[in-house]
Amino acid sequence: MWHETLREIPRRAEKLGRHRGLSTDEASGLSDRCLQVVALNCTVVAEAIYSAWEDQARERSIRDPTVWPVVACALALDVGVWTADDDFLGTGVPTWTTETLDLWLRRTEEDL
Repeated sequence: MWHETLREIPRRAEKLGRHRGLSTDEASGLSDRCLQVVALNCTVVAEAIYSAWEDQARERSIRDPTVWPVVACALALDVGVWTADDDFLGTGVPTWTTETLDLWLRRTEEDL
């Protein structure tokens, strides 16, 4: 999942930048900020921990059975999933889009 994160964050930041009219530097800065937040808050979950949630995660992953490891990690850690993938809808775990995460990061910066 970490490798997918490293690939997806820059891709999504670039897409958001184009959509919002950001410069290349601004989109790159957003990507860097997101990667920093993820790296600071990322936990590598041992397979023994998330595999304990496998049955429940598979039952919840109706739209796409391949997402069960992500759902299992979210259940094990009681966290949400950063995704634009509708396959996580209905799994019972909170989801964050890039847009809502960007808004949250901006609000957090304003609170500082």
